[in-house]
Amino acid sequence: QIARAVKAHFDGMTRDATDFVAEAQNPLRLRDADQQLLQRTAEGYVVSEVAHHLQVSEHEVGVRMRNIYRKLQFDLRADALTLNLF
Repeated sequence: QIARAVKAHFDGMTRDATDFVAEAQNPLRLRDADQQLLQRTAEGYVVSEVAHHLQVSEHEVGVRMRNIYRKLQFDLRADALTLNLF
């Protein structure tokens, strides 16, 4: 659910020559690769499937997800409690 919420926030954003300006205006903008990772996660794919699709290791998927959440300043436990995931 968290991945879906994050993905929904970034839907419609594309990378182009104006990225430098956009990133200055929106420091939370994600790279295309990170958006793909969130897309797969939001669609319900497990880590091994995401890793296979993106041609990276499962460890890399975990690291990138943590970095995405850190960049977006998510506290996973607090958000999980808010969403009643525990």
